[in-house]
Parts: sequence; C-alpha cells; structure tokens
Amino acid sequence: MGTQYPNKISALVELKSKLAEHQKLHKIEDILDDAMLIGFLNGKKYNVNDSLKCLEQFVYIRTEKYPSFSMKYLIPSTLPMLDVQCIRTLKYMDKGCRRIGVGQISLWDPSKNNVHELLAENVLHLDESIRNYMTHSEGNEFIMIIDMAGFCVQHFRNATPSRIVQYFDFFLNNAPVRVVAIHLLNLSKMGNIVVSVCKRFMKEKIRKRLFIHDDFASLHDHLPATALPVSLGGHLSDEDAFENEFVPGIRNQERFYTRMAELAMVS
Repeated sequence: MGTQYPNKISALVELKSKLAEHQKLHKIEDILDDAMLIGFLNGKKYNVNDSLKCLEQFVYIRTEKYPSFSMKYLIPSTLPMLDVQCIRTLKYMDKGCRRIGVGQISLWDPSKNNVHELLAENVLHLDESIRNYMTHSEGNEFIMIIDMAGFCVQHFRNATPSRIVQYFDFFLNNAPVRVVAIHLLNLSKMGNIVVSVCKRFMKEKIRKRLFIHDDFASLHDHLPATALPVSLGGHLSDEDAFENEFVPGIRNQERFYTRMAELAMVS
C-alpha cells in the first residue's frame, strides 16, 4: 500500500501529526485508528484540513451537542437494538463501488426499542461503514434503500422535527460521507407526511436524490434484482444478500465508544 499510494500515506501521516497537536482531539488520538482516519480522508478526498474539520464536527456532535445521547446509547455492549438490525448493508456494490444500505422500518418495534436506540443503531452502523466498508468508492459515496412497509402511528409519533434534525446532524451534516441516492418504498399517507417534513431540513441537492418507488420493478430500474434480497423483490436470501460482520465489527469497537462517552461526560 505504501509504494502504490504514497500521497495517501503522506496524508495519513500528516493527519496524525495534526491530531497529536490538536487542543481537544489529542485526547482521543489513540482510539482513532488508521481505518477510521483513512475513512475520513477518503470521505474528504484526502484533503487533510477538510478531514480534520470533519473530525472536529464528528466529535463535537457526539460530545458537546448530544452528550447524553452518546453516554446512554452509543455503547455497543448496552444496545440490544444492534441485534435487531433495522439497517444492514448489501454485499453488492454498484459500478462506482458504492455501498448500499437497507433500512427496514417493519423491524423496529417502538414499544420495545425507543427512537434513540434506533438512531444509535444507525449511527454505529454508519461508523463501521466509514471504518471498513466505504473506502472503495471515491468520497465515501453510498446509496440508501428505505423500506417504509409497516410504518404506523407509533412510528409517526417519533418523527418529530427535533429528532429529524438530530438524525441529519449525525448522517448528512457531520460525517465524511456522500449520499448519492435515497430510494423509498412502500410509503403510506403517514410516511409521505414524514418525508415532506424531512425535505424541509434537506439541502436541495439531497432532495433531488430522493426516489419514491410505487413497486419493486421501479427500484430494479436503478438496482438489479439479482443483487437484492427477496424482501425487496430480489433473488437472494438475506444470508446471501447482506454483509454479516457488521455487528461483530461494531462490538469490537467498545473501547472507542467508551472513551467517546467519557469525553462527552467532561465536555
């Protein structure tokens, strides 16, 4: 890797140097491993200063803007929602080597797991994607499929503006990723209302990347059925369709999240 990508190695070395001198981030430089730092660099196309700014925001959101959330929910060992897997990633990558996440609302039971636990599962999944799955694409580009089947009144009551803003803070505004398409399926009337509210908080460029599908055939115009699970009208079993090492990978990062929670406690 060093001989093939010397500029990228130089960027990693420079970023580490800046972290060591940073007023706040130096406190956690030991838990920012190469995989995570490369994820940030790739997301910012190896611009070291932009990567550092993104890391600052990444830590700020978790330790200063939402410290209680980080301390209570962003700990893998105490988050049963991880085993529900409302969000998973396909093994298939598109022609741009973009990873494809699949969110399934029907798997979330708000009477058993609150909305904060759902958000936490999504945040941990995103972190693992940045660390180990997205760097094949330029700029950590990815695609989302959200299946809204089963969306009910209980789900609707949780979609408050403040929670939507928090969701976007973690996923669209302060992470080294770029969503190139969001595919929505099985939208009910209540689901359409939530999407309309979400659009108010989205930048115009993101709104243009929203695709609402009336059926699976419409989705398959964008993504091949041969790469999708049966639940999305595809040909594959869940075992063949989805990556299966996400949850173990997340749980292996317990020290990272414990230290972030400790930083949140004193910020």
